[in-house]
Amino acid sequence: AMTTPTPVAIPAAAPSAEDTERQAVTFTDFDLDVRLHTSTQQIAVRALIAVQGGDLAAPLPIGAHFETVTAPRGGTMGDIDAMAVALTVWRLGAGRARQGERVQFGAGVRIHRRPGEPVAAGEPLVSLLSEHDIGFSSLLVDRRSITPSDVVLMSGCVRNAEELRLAEEVARTSRKIVAVGTCAVYGGVAGLRRLEIERSQDEDVLPRVFAEARPLDQVMSVEMYVPGCPPPTGILFETVKALMEGVQPLRHDATVCSECDRRVARRGPARAVSSSSGPASGEGVCLLNESLLCLGPVTRGGCNASCPSVGTVCSGCRGPSDAVLSSQLHSLYSDMVSCVARTTGARRDKVAAQVEGMLDVVYTYTACDPVAMFKVRGKVPRG
Repeated sequence: AMTTPTPVAIPAAAPSAEDTERQAVTFTDFDLDVRLHTSTQQIAVRALIAVQGGDLAAPLPIGAHFETVTAPRGGTMGDIDAMAVALTVWRLGAGRARQGERVQFGAGVRIHRRPGEPVAAGEPLVSLLSEHDIGFSSLLVDRRSITPSDVVLMSGCVRNAEELRLAEEVARTSRKIVAVGTCAVYGGVAGLRRLEIERSQDEDVLPRVFAEARPLDQVMSVEMYVPGCPPPTGILFETVKALMEGVQPLRHDATVCSECDRRVARRGPARAVSSSSGPASGEGVCLLNESLLCLGPVTRGGCNASCPSVGTVCSGCRGPSDAVLSSQLHSLYSDMVSCVARTTGARRDKVAAQVEGMLDVVYTYTACDPVAMFKVRGKVPRG
């Protein structure tokens, strides 16, 4: 008679220490290149590309323009910061900051040396590829002539004849000019000083110096302004990208105060306001409550309140906010007086007298800007 065998479950033996170690080695020492081309995920990605009409066999686009960074001296290639490389690629145009932005498929970073490899002086380290070319930069590329450009970033105010000549040449050869930094936008700290100029200046030795600093828009047409000392890198990047793509960049019309996490403390009238830069003594308390003249309420935001967040007053380097510039009834001085009186509970007339004695602090960066100085002209000491 035939009998049907009964299945018997045989328990598996527990893995030995050697088996466990062998499995760990097998898992960690796999060939990454092979796995990437044979994995289920890779097959799925290839199928997704094919469904959307893509062609993996097509050659990858390469940026038409590139700049190569060379080794300043011999040595060994150190570690490579993957996050820094990724951010660089994104800022070169290979990614989007917000939906709808165009992506440069040829943008990227080419790394010529691996960590640990020897490098001789002058050998290439990395190349930056982009669809946009850097035509002139005294800091980034070794070129002496200004070539016609679509977008030019100009920093610094105009204080002498040589700077004026350079500005006029840029204006003649460029389509769009961006004033970068507080000095370029408002004149900056240099605007506080009015020089007594001798009538006879030997221009064969040094360029002729002007009595007053001039913001860029006094000598050329400016397309866009990015104030700050220094300007926030994210805003600068977004501005350039928007101009190159013909779209309107994000507008930062809030104040530094609205970006600050410090809280206003409801106390009795404050003591005399101080022009000290800090640091504050109260943890997380508004700097105005600490009797420090923080210009955050009247200063354009976009910097994430970087100074007040560490206990240092906002000095106003981003320039007047839209609220200050909205009407001739507003000014840095009058709006600051109102805000200090409202926050501290002090009498407005006393606050006004104190702040008037510190106008050189309030107008540190805008002393030669005609719009900002409209209501206080003659009151701000300038050298």
